[in-house]
Amino acid sequence: MSAYYRDGVPKQKSNPPKSNGLTKEFFVQEVRNLEVRFDAKLDRQRNLLEAKMDFHRKDAKEQITAVETGVHKRMDGVEKRMVTVELKQDALLDNVKFIREDIKEIKTDLKTAVTQN
Repeated sequence: MSAYYRDGVPKQKSNPPKSNGLTKEFFVQEVRNLEVRFDAKLDRQRNLLEAKMDFHRKDAKEQITAVETGVHKRMDGVEKRMVTVELKQDALLDNVKFIREDIKEIKTDLKTAVTQN
């Protein structure tokens, strides 16, 4: 069999290559496009994650600062109350001393009064 028809026209292959654009270069370009899109999505997600982490870090710092401020205020309040209690305690001890001295004076006055009668 010859590669030509009788009239001299060359025979065409029974399965001619389909030209639908699916060439190696097309697939390589598509893979590169996908890589670029995935990289962009990864970068965006990474940036969002970093932003969330920064926000939570700042939020945690603010909460820690708020708790620290509250603790310091409570400690200041407790210290003031302790000073007040110490002052009251000192005043009570002074009163007890004066009362004991008064009791001693009364006892001595009673003894002298009893011994005189």
